[in-house]
Amino acid sequence: MAQISLAAQQRDPSAHVNQLRQQGLVPAVMYGHNIPAESIQIERISLDKAVKQGALTHLTTLDFGTRQVAVLIKELQRHPVKRNPLHVDFYQVSMTEAVEIDVRVKLLGALPASVGSDYILVHNLETITVSCLPGNIPDSVAIDISKLSPEHYILHARDLVIPANVKLAIDPDEAVVMLSRTRAAVSEETTE
Repeated sequence: MAQISLAAQQRDPSAHVNQLRQQGLVPAVMYGHNIPAESIQIERISLDKAVKQGALTHLTTLDFGTRQVAVLIKELQRHPVKRNPLHVDFYQVSMTEAVEIDVRVKLLGALPASVGSDYILVHNLETITVSCLPGNIPDSVAIDISKLSPEHYILHARDLVIPANVKLAIDPDEAVVMLSRTRAAVSEETTE
């Protein structure tokens, strides 16, 4: 994953936020553990680009010119219709303290031929919560769906392929993917 960086400036907390938005800026706040909250602003175009690069689930560096701050996006508020970013909450992290963050679940392999057309794959969890140091946040965690069969039809969180320096922060018995009988297969069985 490429380094994600955003240029940021200090913001006068009394400044009118609608005027900032008209200038192409997004008002934001940066806070952290034992760190006082700071009002900041960033360019909307840069924020949109960073979000496309994965800033919602990855470590991001706020560049203030004289200092760089490692942050995670805790909340991104968007306009309900236009979908423009309205406000961002950045959480300043300590590189030596573990954080909990949601990462994408990537499906590996293919369903075996033995599954046939009587079953469909249900992806229960598209993201899962992990705990790790900010520098160790994975792009995704994987699960091998080729292990599924009509007899073994559920893969749990404990079946995920997770890097050694990352811990699962959800119940290991949580169902991630499963096979479900199609309606046609169920009604055909009922008819017989």
